Amino acid sequence: EEKEEHQLGREQRQVRLLCQNVWNSFFAGGPRRLARLEALREYVEAHNVDIVVAQEMFCFGLGPAADAGEADRFGTWMAELGLRHQTTPAASLPLLGQNSGLAVYSRFPIVEECGASFEQRRALSAKGWQEVRVNLRHGANTSNGSSGDGFGTQVCGGRSLADGSQGHDSPCELLLLNTHLEHAHTDRWRDVRRSQWTQVADRAAAA
Repeated sequence: EEKEEHQLGREQRQVRLLCQNVWNSFFAGGPRRLARLEALREYVEAHNVDIVVAQEMFCFGLGPAADAGEADRFGTWMAELGLRHQTTPAASLPLLGQNSGLAVYSRFPIVEECGASFEQRRALSAKGWQEVRVNLRHGANTSNGSSGDGFGTQVCGGRSLADGSQGHDSPCELLLLNTHLEHAHTDRWRDVRRSQWTQVADRAAAA
């Protein structure tokens, strides 16, 4: 029975995706920032995660300089685990303040990345949305180069969909829309939050 379940997993070509708010704001971040990132790294390794979609992975811009130490370190850790295809934190970095805090780390190639800041948001912040297109046609290896448990190693070709579609007719791209809205603790910020999710919904409808 275990062997049959394993084979079914391979036929369905599952991709393991983890979405995580890392709570690393420069203004209201949680304690033990680096220790929490280390714990996340251990989880990704232990569960053979294929794609990590992160929020609040902030960098801070100050003119030509930037504080991106923790984000850079986590990016290095993910690359060591095989998630070497990564978005660019500096893409949303303002001259003064935090970037969007949105990041994607993937075993599969990222073929397109775009994003925008919200029209309404806090000062010293570039919060917004991030759209990432991932090519699933190429197999993803585990960090040690083996085939691991079979999940996420081959996602295109052969039988893949419930409707019986075959081979390269099956979807071979994954479109991710990553965002993190303001918390709504007053009526004013609830209005801001409504404006933000409306902007995200408009982008999703156009994708």
